[in-house]
Amino acid sequence: MQERLLSNDGALQIEDEIDQDDDGVDIVGFNLVTTPNDFNITTIINFMDKGVFIIPNFQRNFVWDIKKSSKLIESLIMGLPIPQIFLYERERNEFYVIDGQQRLLTLYFFYKGRFPRNDEARNIIKNTSNSSFDEFIPEHIIQDEKLFQNFSLKLNTRKEPENNKLHGKNFRTLDRSLKTDLELSTIRNMVIKPKYPEEDSEHLAMFEIFNRLNSGGMNLSNQEIRMSLYSSDFMSNLSVMNQNKTWRKLIGKQHPDLRLKDSELVLRLFSMLMSGSSLCINGDIMYSNSLVGFLNSFANYSRTITTNKLNELISTWDVVMDSLSDIKPYELSNSKDVSNTTSKPSIPVVEALFSAIGNEFLKSKKIQPKIDSSFIQSLKNKTDFLEYCIGKTTSRSNMEGRLLTASDFYKQYYK
Repeated sequence: MQERLLSNDGALQIEDEIDQDDDGVDIVGFNLVTTPNDFNITTIINFMDKGVFIIPNFQRNFVWDIKKSSKLIESLIMGLPIPQIFLYERERNEFYVIDGQQRLLTLYFFYKGRFPRNDEARNIIKNTSNSSFDEFIPEHIIQDEKLFQNFSLKLNTRKEPENNKLHGKNFRTLDRSLKTDLELSTIRNMVIKPKYPEEDSEHLAMFEIFNRLNSGGMNLSNQEIRMSLYSSDFMSNLSVMNQNKTWRKLIGKQHPDLRLKDSELVLRLFSMLMSGSSLCINGDIMYSNSLVGFLNSFANYSRTITTNKLNELISTWDVVMDSLSDIKPYELSNSKDVSNTTSKPSIPVVEALFSAIGNEFLKSKKIQPKIDSSFIQSLKNKTDFLEYCIGKTTSRSNMEGRLLTASDFYKQYYK
């Protein structure tokens, strides 16, 4: 059955193929080891200031209010258990916080005696934490009265306005014994890492762990995770290329997607371009029926792309978009009738065209001809091409079939 690639408003439904990728990532093969560690509060604060605990930049902002944060501190002082924190040991003395950001920041704020006053402060926290400063949040920022207020516990309620003896206390005004109890309180930290870390699989394990354990009201999208785990100049430039006017027209979306689904599609197009019909990148990154896994591998590989190669790829994007600038979105459907204006664009068709045009530009370094309706019609009439663009479109056989067919036909048509 043909996969639904279209939204109700007629725009390209860019998430279906990837999000419904059945094969997924084989996390069993990672041989993960999870080790419990009970760190006390003083150690945790020290680890944060020294950059041992790192909050990935894709994590949401600190969202707890002072009352919820006060309850956490009260629980620790009372000796009540709190939920464990999940960490990923990426390197020696480098632990990525997978789950537990709100709890860790609450501890940090109380220890420092300051609490974010507004959204501006919360945004600054995200941009300055894990920086090159000697503190997790620089002293001159956390002491800024416009951004932060003093952190005194707010625990009294309307029903019991004077019942809680900890109400109004801050870290410095706590009784000595209570302060010591808090400093020595321990939180269970579950440290996850591969048993046999290898360069080619370690990043996949990290991605899958983030994907499964990240929490909050709405789980992060795959691309949101990738943008942090595999940060590179190439990944940063995806957002720039994603704003190309022809591209926005072809996918039927005026503005970039807030969850980065369209940026993920740009990543996919480049992964197909650089792997070719053999679906192999750099001799060792092989497509194996998992689109998610392949995009993760390519995103990780992108960190090795040189400045010269990046400029070449950006030029390729511009050339291909210019070549497709006269094409109407409905002409890129998986229907043989290119004149049917009710037809909707198809990811596999766009993918095959991008790979064919892009590869010719990379080989010749010449501006490519404008694609017209007659070319699209002729390509769709090629035996099996549209069959490769429907059904299980992310299978290796269908991927190879449409990329090879489009590439061979493009060379013959414009030779």
